[in-house]
Amino acid sequence: MQTPHTPTINFGPTGGSGSPGGGTAFFGRSDPNAMMLQMGLSYGQNILQKHVQQGEAGLAYYMPVIRAIRNYFAVDNTYVKRKLIILTMPFFTKYVRKSPAGGESDFGSSGGVGEATGDQVFGGPAGSPASMFPAVSPSTLAGHDGGGNTFAGPSLPLNDVFASDLYIPLMSVITYVVLAAYILGANSPTSSVTAASLISTAWVIGIWFFLEVVVLKGVAYALLVVPNPPLLELLALCGYKYVLLCLGVLASQCLPPSRLYSGLFMLYAVLAHSFFTVRVLGLQYMRNDGRVLPRSRVFTYMAALAQVPGCVWLFVRLL
Repeated sequence: MQTPHTPTINFGPTGGSGSPGGGTAFFGRSDPNAMMLQMGLSYGQNILQKHVQQGEAGLAYYMPVIRAIRNYFAVDNTYVKRKLIILTMPFFTKYVRKSPAGGESDFGSSGGVGEATGDQVFGGPAGSPASMFPAVSPSTLAGHDGGGNTFAGPSLPLNDVFASDLYIPLMSVITYVVLAAYILGANSPTSSVTAASLISTAWVIGIWFFLEVVVLKGVAYALLVVPNPPLLELLALCGYKYVLLCLGVLASQCLPPSRLYSGLFMLYAVLAHSFFTVRVLGLQYMRNDGRVLPRSRVFTYMAALAQVPGCVWLFVRLL
């Protein structure tokens, strides 16, 4: 019985007969579909690699914005507690700006913040050159008197309690929306709290944010304080007032209904937030010699006044 013979297939550079130079490779000579498949795979890989590179380039364009937003949420429990104390009792706080070589003392410790580290006290005598935001090299802007007005980018809130953050404003805005829904629902038993009411409150807050930021940017441009005020700084500054709004509205709801109590709480919220705004912006625009230029000081006052209408309206609508 004869054993069946199985033909062999040569995949090498030689032809099917095994002789040198007998033809092309197997995929090229005997299977044109495989060659087309290989060409298609190569073309697909090139297209995919091209789109990946385009996506990386587009993402790299937005990386500075993403990194800036992330830095505004670099907070911890210690910072949040200290910042809430400053926001609720700004009149009893010593406002200092950090020295580039000095550490940050504990808030409320004996001797005050900045005395042992050489930090510059707002409104005090001139000290060593310092900046509120030592982590970023400041840019020098020419003032009306020919001097330099140092304006630095924000440092991490973990390193400076007077640095701006977006965590506290975001949490306070959410708290205000929930508190407004609860109060409006309690005052109107016939109407139930729906998602539409929550969205309407958030929409009103967004409108006030937009108006306040536009006004502050316009004032800064008109006064030539800084050509391009940071948008995130303005959002954080306008969002801090919701902490006092929530506390004032909650306190007025816990006490017996009285316009006197509500008026006192509203007045304290307006004064406290205005004082905090003026002092923090004063630190931000302080020169190396400890002075604040007149235009910068006017901008701090205008930044405080621009938020008064929104603060009053958002407080009164829940009474």
